[in-house]
Amino acid sequence: MIQDHGNLTVDGVRAAIETVLQQMGYIIEESRKSSDAWIVKHGSATIQIMYHEHSGFIMSDVSMCTLPNKIEYDILTFLMQQNNILTGLTLSIYDDKILLSILIHDQSIHVDTMLKLLQRQVNIADRLDNILIEKYGADWND
Repeated sequence: MIQDHGNLTVDGVRAAIETVLQQMGYIIEESRKSSDAWIVKHGSATIQIMYHEHSGFIMSDVSMCTLPNKIEYDILTFLMQQNNILTGLTLSIYDDKILLSILIHDQSIHVDTMLKLLQRQVNIADRLDNILIEKYGADWND
């Protein structure tokens, strides 16, 4: 088990990420895509976690849904308004996907804190994707 303290070694950061994923109920062997990347499904959302050793950043992107075929001003306004509200999280668009992202630096990593951050990210994504689909016409991911 990883100790809950900062300044982990690179291998300790990877192990901490995997500990958090296990605590969230994911099977590591199924989610590990490389030594620095993990992909898991949570409901309709796909969560991609990447560790960039050189910069020390852990990036977690939740692909929530896709933009509607006809993009209206209202959905873009909603996304920008949410970015002003969501402390520590960022909504963005990549291709036709709407993402909810978080960035964590490995020097400030704590297993318990990372678990809370990722759980918060997933819970907010669960709430927002329903709003985006029901109110703004976004589509579920394939």
